[in-house]
Amino acid sequence: MIKMDDKIIELSHIQNWCVEQIRLLNNKILQLENKLQQTSSDISIEPHLNHTKPSEMISEISFKKKPDRSFLGLSKSKAFCTVIPKSTVDHKILLAEFGIDRDNKQTSIILIDTETGLSYQARIRCAYQDRNKTRKLAPDALKPDIRILLEFKNNQETCDWFCSRLIKSVEEIGNDLKSSERVAFNYIGEKKFEIHFE
Repeated sequence: MIKMDDKIIELSHIQNWCVEQIRLLNNKILQLENKLQQTSSDISIEPHLNHTKPSEMISEISFKKKPDRSFLGLSKSKAFCTVIPKSTVDHKILLAEFGIDRDNKQTSIILIDTETGLSYQARIRCAYQDRNKTRKLAPDALKPDIRILLEFKNNQETCDWFCSRLIKSVEEIGNDLKSSERVAFNYIGEKKFEIHFE
């Protein structure tokens, strides 16, 4: 009888220990759930805060162009370039993003064909045309006329790519017609543009 009582007492202690362990585990689970909720809320907030400015910047640098003679190298100078439009691109944001100024007037960029995934080389160059009162004022005092060019004349592979993807435009311009196609330059950061042919 005594042995049975001892067993019952021992089992009772074990049961109490198990109950206590379950209670501790439940408390830990609640703590982890609270931390997880806080982390999830932080994650949902941070991307909005971190990407608001970059997304605005990207939209300010993206643009569309209709190919013309200069774009397709059909001009006398065979320029293979295009002027980045002031009407749709914030030039201040673009210059800051690419680190272009009077001392560093150009930079290399990457153009990515969204259909093939292939990459092509080009460059963005800034031409400062200080035309007003050049004999009376120092360069810093002049109001500059800034033209920002996208150029690829020195990148034969890029020239061939654009001409092959814009065969219709080459034919139209060759017949003294305006191009019916458009090229979208969508900036994705890190000096890279995704190119869509429309």
